[in-house]
Amino acid sequence: MRALLSVANRDGIGPFARDLLELGVEVFATDGTREVLASDGIEVGPISALTAVPPLLGGQVKTFHPAVYAGILARRDRPDQLAELAEQGIGQIDVVVVNVKPFAPQVGARVVPLDEAIEMIDVGGVALLSAAARNYAGVAAVPDPAYYPQVLAELRTRGQVSAELRQRLDLRWIPDLAFVADTSIERGARVRAGGAPLDRPGWFYAPTVLTGVPRDAPAATEEVFGPVAPIFRVPDTADAIALANATPLGLGASVWTREPGEAARAVEEIDAGMVFVNAMVASDPRFPFGGVKASGYGREVGLEGLREFVNVKTVRGTA
Repeated sequence: MRALLSVANRDGIGPFARDLLELGVEVFATDGTREVLASDGIEVGPISALTAVPPLLGGQVKTFHPAVYAGILARRDRPDQLAELAEQGIGQIDVVVVNVKPFAPQVGARVVPLDEAIEMIDVGGVALLSAAARNYAGVAAVPDPAYYPQVLAELRTRGQVSAELRQRLDLRWIPDLAFVADTSIERGARVRAGGAPLDRPGWFYAPTVLTGVPRDAPAATEEVFGPVAPIFRVPDTADAIALANATPLGLGASVWTREPGEAARAVEEIDAGMVFVNAMVASDPRFPFGGVKASGYGREVGLEGLREFVNVKTVRGTA
């Protein structure tokens, strides 16, 4: 069995890789991940051992090679494809552990040159996860450290990752509502209501309330466009504002208070594109809508939104 590791979030990757090796899994990693493991005394194979090609273009091209993608994409139930791998001397890759680096959290927080923003786009990670997810019938696509214990448990008891877990992982590498809730719960959040999809046809999720959410859990760090509400207790207004601002996101905030001074302070200090006082965040065609920081740039609707779609003509003359 082979595993490929390429992670932006290094939480738990050392113990996970060490356990994989102890289970007899052949482990390969991209340079950054491999360096982190080596600093912890864990030696794994470089990707170049599979491809026989060093990283190119400043590290942009490491895994884009048939030795990697054919090993991931080959159908295990297709003898012709497996024979083709054998003919080319390519081994199967059974576990792909990749978490994609968030794109440009600095955008919106500061002016980022276009060339610098382009360099922040993770192409290889998305491609690896997409390939593994496409072939979930034979490959486990592991997108988050929260799933390391489940993968290891099945490797210990079954000698492989089960079809059931591979399918669940396939649905989780995209940061959807269920992923945000499930991962937050696995990291220690307590479910006060809901916490699971509704048992009915369609894609319905029960209205969910979470408490005790760790500050690095997805329910605290992601934009959750669905019925999942994390609740935090804070001692005062200053801490509430600090908590609201402790995120790379900044679309909209809803402030509920009977004190005009408290409302004015929140409007002034909360770092968001919109602040609604005693009202839910909502789009209204009369007012501009949009965020700051990693939640976007520019505005839609309202007069400011109209101006985004027009060009200004400058006319200058002399009297």
